[in-house]
Amino acid sequence: YLIASRALFMTAGPIFVVLAVLADPVVLLLFGPEWNEAPILLSVLAISALFIVAVRPASSIAYAQDRTFYIALTNGINFVTLSALLWGGFAWYGLSGFLTGQVIGAVIQMMTASWMVKRLISITYIEQFEVLVVPLLAMVCMAFCLYYAAPLIHYGNQWTLFFSIGAVCMSCIIAYIAVIVLAWNLLGRPEGLEKAILKAVFE
Repeated sequence: YLIASRALFMTAGPIFVVLAVLADPVVLLLFGPEWNEAPILLSVLAISALFIVAVRPASSIAYAQDRTFYIALTNGINFVTLSALLWGGFAWYGLSGFLTGQVIGAVIQMMTASWMVKRLISITYIEQFEVLVVPLLAMVCMAFCLYYAAPLIHYGNQWTLFFSIGAVCMSCIIAYIAVIVLAWNLLGRPEGLEKAILKAVFE
């Protein structure tokens, strides 16, 4: 489970980081200037997904052990809390409250999934978080790179926007991979996605 969780977080996480940091040019590229209110929503949804992506394999454990009660329980908790947060947040604070409720709901979903993993296969919360530390630090570095490289994006037309977004993303993904590889070497090259990729490439 830890290997699967880390691999999923490591591979899908950078996509959500890109969407969160470069929401403005991405929305402009995909939908046009008339969607100028959408970037903040895309950023929040991407951040929310980043909280959840690492615990996606949790449900598979419950299915494998035929203990789907835990899936029903956590889904019920997540549905009730998210609905209350979104409704209450929007009613009291408008769009900002709605978006805040979305993020808090994602954190709660992450916590309930982590609790389910602990109950089913006795992996502690610390063990679940430890495997995500290196990818998370690499994503923080990537987010800073994207933020400071964003002014290089050219808004002349759709083609220049497309290629400049691509160039910025590729350069920042290279920085992300460099941090991952450096940390993996410093940690003694443990088993995981990095080792599996190198083995597939060079063997």
